[in-house]
Amino acid sequence: MGYQGIELWANHVNNGANLKEIKEQLQEYNLSVPMVSPYFDFTAGKQKWEQSIETAKHFVEIASFLETPLIRAFTGIVGSHEATSAQQEDCVRGLKEVCSIAKDSNISIALETHPSTLVDNVNSTLNIIAKVGAQNLKVNLDIYHMFEVHKDPLLALDSLYPHMAHVHAKNAIIKPEEREKAKHPLLHDPQPKADFVGIKSLAEGEMDYKPFINNLLQKNYGLYVSVEWFGTNPEEAALKDLKYLKELVRAPCPQLNKQAIVS
Repeated sequence: MGYQGIELWANHVNNGANLKEIKEQLQEYNLSVPMVSPYFDFTAGKQKWEQSIETAKHFVEIASFLETPLIRAFTGIVGSHEATSAQQEDCVRGLKEVCSIAKDSNISIALETHPSTLVDNVNSTLNIIAKVGAQNLKVNLDIYHMFEVHKDPLLALDSLYPHMAHVHAKNAIIKPEEREKAKHPLLHDPQPKADFVGIKSLAEGEMDYKPFINNLLQKNYGLYVSVEWFGTNPEEAALKDLKYLKELVRAPCPQLNKQAIVS
């Protein structure tokens, strides 16, 4: 298809997966793994907190074997406005522990900006990063969700760019009644069990990706953008979204300098 890498979801590398075989396939197809994406929950009590630490240890081993620099992190399934002080403190403590575990293997932890987590808006994300204070705590910018909150993806990009290590790109058109019914229709689901409503291609959803991609190029962003898809026909969607992103990169805004285009 022309992709340079593949982000591996927890279920891709759990349940008895043969990591040696996966690594051989990656090498055969010349694919990098910019990030592996398990699930943590530091806000649901002692048992979930301790399970998250064990999950982190397991995925540090996986990431090391696959030569992957990032492990994606969710904070839990409680939003920043609903979280208690204790939940906030538990999360900070958990992230400090996970960052410490990953540091020895030269791996960073990438907080995914997402609804119903403690990093569901720009300010709360910056607050968590400051409280943890670990150099290897980064941001996986799920830009559509920041667009949902702030309506200005460039504001989110500018604010979080110093901490960014990865980008998730998806798009949707979600009707107000659908949002009210589902609260967060695109909430992560480890299985997944949910039917995701409103999913659209990157070109057809409510967020305009052209200014965002242009701004990434202007900033000389040299890391990965993962295409996320929760609808039907994933192979068709993967081809369509990759073609669209390549078109945006080839046709940048007029003020973009040549150095940024090359990078």
